[in-house]
Amino acid sequence: MSSLLDLRTDLRTTYLKIDPNGKVWDDNTLDYFLNQWYSKVQRDFGNWMPECQTSTTITTIWWTQEYAKPVDFVKLTGLFDWTTELTKITKQDSMINNSSQTKPYNYYMYWSNIGLYPTPDSTYVLNMLYNKKLPELTNTHDSMLSVEYDDLVVLWACYLMFISVEKQAKATMCLGQYSVNKDSIFTQVMNDDDSITFSTQRSWNIVRDDTL
Repeated sequence: MSSLLDLRTDLRTTYLKIDPNGKVWDDNTLDYFLNQWYSKVQRDFGNWMPECQTSTTITTIWWTQEYAKPVDFVKLTGLFDWTTELTKITKQDSMINNSSQTKPYNYYMYWSNIGLYPTPDSTYVLNMLYNKKLPELTNTHDSMLSVEYDDLVVLWACYLMFISVEKQAKATMCLGQYSVNKDSIFTQVMNDDDSITFSTQRSWNIVRDDTL
């Protein structure tokens, strides 16, 4: 895990040799572009990196059907009543199908809420697994990703910065290297467990956004 200062230094000394003293891009500008990457690389990997995986609980309230998603929520990966996984339905299904209040066995996603069906008739504790968005990089908040991702941070930031000053050749070079490095890390992560196969990973809807 690297600090924002580490990433700034890497960006200036390794790639931005045309602006080592920050006359074109000051630290605030660098921080903005580094955080743009930080969000992008999470999207490119579908927010399924170990650092983005987390869990929480939902404690139901009598007669209350919908509950706010966590503020860092990106994608639900499972909702469980201890050993039983709730099945996903649509909000329309919950409105069409009538049921007396009881223990929920279905859920639906609607805007910023997670709805339960049937509406809980008591207090239940549900375990939720989800992928989260990592907090922004700041002077007091380091990257939560492993150092293997640092080059991706810097390369994508460089791409955006070179585009902003119309240095297309350098931008294209950074974008190409970003894609190569990203694919290399993707392959490494996919092969870190014998039980993981490419066919399994493809079902996770990894977002590829290599071109603008």
